[in-house]
Amino acid sequence: LIAGFSIISLRWDENFGGGGASGKSMLGRLSEACQQLKSMRVTLLGLVVACFEGAMFAFVFNWTPALDVEGAETPHGLIFAAFMMACMCGASSATVIGSSLAPAARLALEASTSQLSAS
Repeated sequence: LIAGFSIISLRWDENFGGGGASGKSMLGRLSEACQQLKSMRVTLLGLVVACFEGAMFAFVFNWTPALDVEGAETPHGLIFAAFMMACMCGASSATVIGSSLAPAARLALEASTSQLSAS
């Protein structure tokens, strides 16, 4: 991994789009990126993403053992397919209603829907 990082960082040029290269070294760009972490909004966004990903990893590693019952065959494939179908339905409905609702109304709708489905 370290060898791959070294080769990539030395051999690949950064794609800056139409603006051309900024002329700064990799350490200069890294320093600018670290400056962005001082923003409270960026830090909170990172915290929210870390909490969400942690919950997702805990779910992924624990959903199959939680369903296993001694003496019974658990249809893991069918359950996983149902999870994927639920994800696709959620993504499709979010795409359809995403442009027609204000963000606050959309958040309220999603929170109430999740509460109804959990109970």
